[in-house]
Amino acid sequence: MRSDQAPPIHPQGKAWQRPVAAILGLTVAAHGLLLPWLGFYWDDLPKSWFLHLLGPLGFWKVYQVDRPVLPWIYMFTTPLLGESPLAWQGLQLAARALTAVAVWWLIRLIWPRRKALALLTAMFFVVYPGFLQGPISLIYSHYFLLYALFLASLAFSVLALRGAARPMAWTVAGLTSLALVIFSFEYLVGLELVRPLIIGLVLWQAGLRRGELITRSLRTWVPYAAMFVAYLLWRALAIGFPTYDPELFEAFGQPAVAQLGSLALRVANDLYLASIGAWVHALTPPEPSAVGRLGLAAMGLAGMGAVVVSVWALRSEWERAELGPAPERRSQLAQGALLGGWCLLVAGVPIWTTLLPLELVFPWDRLTLPFMLGASLLAAALLLLVIRTRVGVAILACLLLGLGAASHAANAVTYVREWEKFNSFLAQMVERMPGLAPGTSLLTNTIPFTYYTDNSLTAPVNWAYAPDLDGTDMPYLVVSIPQRLGGSLASLQPGTPIERTYRATHFTGSTSQAIVLFYEPYDCLQVLDPVLHAGMPTLSDELVQALPLSRVELIDAEAEVPARSPFRGTDEDTWCLLFQQADLARQQGDWAQVVALGDRGLSGVDQPNDGSEYIPFIEGYAHVGRWEEARRWSAAALERNPEVADMLCLAWLRISAETPKSDLASATIDSVVSLADCEGAEP
Repeated sequence: MRSDQAPPIHPQGKAWQRPVAAILGLTVAAHGLLLPWLGFYWDDLPKSWFLHLLGPLGFWKVYQVDRPVLPWIYMFTTPLLGESPLAWQGLQLAARALTAVAVWWLIRLIWPRRKALALLTAMFFVVYPGFLQGPISLIYSHYFLLYALFLASLAFSVLALRGAARPMAWTVAGLTSLALVIFSFEYLVGLELVRPLIIGLVLWQAGLRRGELITRSLRTWVPYAAMFVAYLLWRALAIGFPTYDPELFEAFGQPAVAQLGSLALRVANDLYLASIGAWVHALTPPEPSAVGRLGLAAMGLAGMGAVVVSVWALRSEWERAELGPAPERRSQLAQGALLGGWCLLVAGVPIWTTLLPLELVFPWDRLTLPFMLGASLLAAALLLLVIRTRVGVAILACLLLGLGAASHAANAVTYVREWEKFNSFLAQMVERMPGLAPGTSLLTNTIPFTYYTDNSLTAPVNWAYAPDLDGTDMPYLVVSIPQRLGGSLASLQPGTPIERTYRATHFTGSTSQAIVLFYEPYDCLQVLDPVLHAGMPTLSDELVQALPLSRVELIDAEAEVPARSPFRGTDEDTWCLLFQQADLARQQGDWAQVVALGDRGLSGVDQPNDGSEYIPFIEGYAHVGRWEEARRWSAAALERNPEVADMLCLAWLRISAETPKSDLASATIDSVVSLADCEGAEP
């Protein structure tokens, strides 16, 4: 028996409490400071809507194509957490902490004497800066729970070898956990190749010689390998690859040298990004203007909180952490570095098989998820190997942990702002369009969000306008023209069919039943009217082409049950909501209401963002005979944005044709025509 062998870990008394408390404290510091202000993002929105529409059992239909086993975990979580963004953010925080605790437990089981290695690995896992999609809570809370279950499966394998009671029960638990994870969630499939190395390390510590070691390791791994092969066959033959194809195998027809060279470069680049590159990214401070005061404050608190927790944890644990002679310590740390490097290498198997691009920006930073274990273990092992003094290790560890926590706080600010923009977008939409005819497509410019797509926005639009939808025929669809044109949106010709299968739901429509939207935060949402918005300077060529398709008559201004956002109520004091009310009143020809809203809002603190936002009020003042205000706000529109001149000229052509003639009217029209240089403007 080797000297580095140790009995299985069964924490007694308070031995486990301080490391677990440190992990929890670090998780809160890095990921929990802005929790109350976070919401739903990206695929969270469709999943929350599917929960509302279909209930927990509906997830079997939602995932039936690509992840038919995954819904089992939704059966446990969705009935408890419901549709509350805050509840899901809380689960994401707890799931991340639980996964880090599982990392700590696994490393302690493999090397019971290396407490510092276990704690540092878990803490680096918490703040790993390559994965920045944690605030997408409904999705990733489940993924982290599965991650924790996979780590538990590895731990069960170790317990079965360490002489724990009923080893067969631990093996069954490990196999069951593995099956639940890999059949549910393909991201972690490559990490199963870590298990034979862990088994070999544990058996080597037990004193097995090389020949017996290899034979026993392979024999121990056989049931897990069988489960792994069963998954691969099930995926390839039964489920297939409905989302991403295994393009690596499809490229086998290329010259072997070129193919292997390209793959080697990709692997090397991805390994760098997932390890060193992630920490370099964290070391790069954001522009103060990009994160604002809130971001700087959050970064400071997160960084200081991480340092305080780290100092407290490392100082108290260090004396008991470094047990055994120095050669044994170095040997085990070298094993840790070796295992961490192997974890990194095999983690990329599903990514390199599909040739997906690993990047440290949304949405591709999600692919760093399986690399978190290897990157954290390698960093901790190398730190303890290279730095020979406790003070040096503590200083560098605290620096990395503080910077990692601060980077997550800065990242969370971007999600907070995105949630605010999304809620503003949806609130403006339901204010401007209280009701919509079923079957309406909402055609948009490039979606002006980072963490939402047109697929994301389709869910809350249907939720807002059809909250009691019965069935899976989806009445509304959001379509990004630049993204979909030439694909699912074949053309911008009238009568072009629009169809979209949206996991468990389906939409059928046409470009002849569409409304065109234009949104650029922090300007107001514009529901485009072919008459009012002709000449609008900020429209792209594609939106100009789509403008004639916009049928504002599909809007039901007197909807019996007006649409409402499922997340936040409207704030009547904001300029953009007032603008939406005025634009709706303009569409109805209620000029008195337009003027009343203009009197309330145009001179307030919250001013128009773009010159085009003055147009409904200018027309309103002209129609009620308040010509001086109409002229004054026309001048203000030109001052705000001179390029709005063509749009303004066309508005005054309409005013000239629609209002009674008078000397004052003629003088005002002539004044504005001269001011805007309207010669040659045509209706």
